[in-house]
Amino acid sequence: MHDRPGAGTILGEATGADPAACAEALAAAGGDLRTALVVLLTGVTSQEARPRWRPPVEASGR
Repeated sequence: MHDRPGAGTILGEATGADPAACAEALAAAGGDLRTALVVLLTGVTSQEARPRWRPPVEASGR
């Protein structure tokens, strides 16, 4: 069995944010690590953060 850090630990290490801020960002992001990371690094809301990491939809509709 491997010791794997939780999302809050990863966020804290990546951003320097305290555990409470990481937990709050994760909750606001519905548990999505990528969205929470953008929230903590940029200060935007989770609704604003989500489109920032999602790739654009291709014109072909794929």
